[in-house]
Amino acid sequence: MIALALALAAAEAGPDDPGLAAILAEHAPPKEETFTREEGPGFKLGLRRFVIPDQAASDTEALLGSMDFYPISSYVRFGLGASGGVGRPRNDILVQANGSLGVQWPARVTPFLDFAFGGGIYYRNMLVGQIFWLHTLGIDAGVEAYVAGDFYVSAALGWIRPVLHGAAAGQDLYFDAFTMKFGLGF
Repeated sequence: MIALALALAAAEAGPDDPGLAAILAEHAPPKEETFTREEGPGFKLGLRRFVIPDQAASDTEALLGSMDFYPISSYVRFGLGASGGVGRPRNDILVQANGSLGVQWPARVTPFLDFAFGGGIYYRNMLVGQIFWLHTLGIDAGVEAYVAGDFYVSAALGWIRPVLHGAAAGQDLYFDAFTMKFGLGF
């Protein structure tokens, strides 16, 4: 309605007479700022926590730092990354490569659901150090909130199934754990 009035007033006013168009433009409601999210690649630095049980009934709390690269990030997202860190209380070490495939709703607050997979090495620091090959499968549900331009904070809850190969007398040891991940990205 205001746009129509502006157009009519501009057509009636002469070159030196601002008239009704200037008055309407001055009192027009402010335009709402819209958020436009870039659909290109993205990076995220994160911190993940989950618990690794073992046969000695002493759980290890794994705290892993991660760096993820998302070459595809629109409604479908695909990520590659690496993570590593220590497990407390024995200072176990875990290093792995990660991948994820998921869906998201791109907006200022972006909810997402990712299927995650990875593989790496787990060094258990007990009486005699042991090295195991490990792979993981899991799912994460979370949200990314864009706080300034393309900079965002991220939080996710999920489920992970790490499988330690050869952990118990040549047997594979697997378990389920809940996981939390927090991150900063751009």
